[in-house]
Amino acid sequence: NKEMKFQIKRKFSDEILIKGESESFIKFVEQNKANLSEANLSEANLSEANLSEADLSKASLSKANLYRAKIKISQKDILIKVMDIEVVGE
Repeated sequence: NKEMKFQIKRKFSDEILIKGESESFIKFVEQNKANLSEANLSEANLSEANLSEADLSKASLSKANLYRAKIKISQKDILIKVMDIEVVGE
């Protein structure tokens, strides 16, 4: 498998938060999931990514594809907040 170069920038700036190589962007995110606080993952395709244990506390995930992504139940409130989801009803 050929490795591709990736970088993730810090949200609200052009500062590179993480850079490296991996066989896919999803694998790159999974390999660096401990370092994703304040990451700009807007519009990223993270479909079926394993994000359990990922630090997404201050990440930007607007318009990210999280279809069938795996998270821990303890992460759901953080995801609701960073994706600006409004929870209504009881």
